[in-house]
Amino acid sequence: MTPGLVSVIIPTYDRPEYLPQAVESVLTQTYSSVEIVIIDDGSEDGGATTREVLKPYLSLDSPKVTYLYQKNSGVGPAVNRGLSLAQGEYIQRLDDDDRLLPEKIARSIEVFQEQPKLGLVATGYHHIDSEGKRIHTGSPCPCPGPARLLNMLMSCVTTCAGVLVRSLVHQKVGVYRDIRAQDYEMWIRISQEYDIETIDEPLVEYRLHQGNISRNNQRNMERDRIRFISEYLQSTPLDVLIPRLQSEPHGHAIRAGVWLLKNGGYIKTTGAAKAELEKALQLLPKDPLLSLWKGVLAVCGDESLRPLPWEEDLPAVYQAKAEALSRCLREHKRLAAKKLHPSMPEMVAFRKQFGSLHSALIQETFKKAIGKGHGSKTG
Repeated sequence: MTPGLVSVIIPTYDRPEYLPQAVESVLTQTYSSVEIVIIDDGSEDGGATTREVLKPYLSLDSPKVTYLYQKNSGVGPAVNRGLSLAQGEYIQRLDDDDRLLPEKIARSIEVFQEQPKLGLVATGYHHIDSEGKRIHTGSPCPCPGPARLLNMLMSCVTTCAGVLVRSLVHQKVGVYRDIRAQDYEMWIRISQEYDIETIDEPLVEYRLHQGNISRNNQRNMERDRIRFISEYLQSTPLDVLIPRLQSEPHGHAIRAGVWLLKNGGYIKTTGAAKAELEKALQLLPKDPLLSLWKGVLAVCGDESLRPLPWEEDLPAVYQAKAEALSRCLREHKRLAAKKLHPSMPEMVAFRKQFGSLHSALIQETFKKAIGKGHGSKTG
């Protein structure tokens, strides 16, 4: 391992139109101690076209650019091949159609130097179209301190290129799995073992084009995400998922809440969420906050846990939320009857409204789980 060196691993497959831009974005970094490891994962012509567009870079002395062709094996194995060749103290993943902005690596290294125990630093991002035009800007999702694993399971911290990790983390957490969204799953593993920090600045560009936003790709990606998130939710003890846990019933409700956040058109997670909520209600059957989660489950498609919160005589502090959930259920049924596409404004507005209510309930339930919510003793 070379101290201070950043190894940029670029897996590629038949992207000669975008790959030089990815490489150029590394060469223009303000941080100069970098190497580039390009793994061609079986491009159709034996890599001839890819090697042709890389010719100007393969002769460079600094930074060192390594190109290796292999039989098509998938992104995970390609990245792992890159890891085996990397000499750097830090690892930067970069897809062949994305770009780093000039300060990305330098800003991330600064944070690592300020906090030596960090395993991962994540930045914000710009979405760009196939022509490179910026169309949206996103911030990294905070993953603070002890609750970082829970936060990571609720929402992926950023895009692939937005992350820089210490290479030593792989000695502890292992290499990438051969699945879609393998980077997100890796970051979950890292978050179990190491602190995480974020930089709320867009320092990378993530390209959206037909190859990565197709319906089939999105469906397969969602399926893999749900599978590995479910693995972690089921295997992680409540007191590890929720440090300083005081209330086991509300811990089960948190698990249910995360599953319901992932409930979607391709994969349904209501069954797993219901099982966790039933555990919670067996322990605290009269808890009004747990009752609200029956309403969230109903909006997500399962009304079997009765009575629903708006059918109960809840304390005043919870009545407004119960009524809001009732309205969400009615609106969801109305929109379902219209069979609108998810991108239609009415659908987007509904998801935003329900999502805000859902997220607020997770926050309130988390506080209750650690003994800081309504009617709880402060722990």
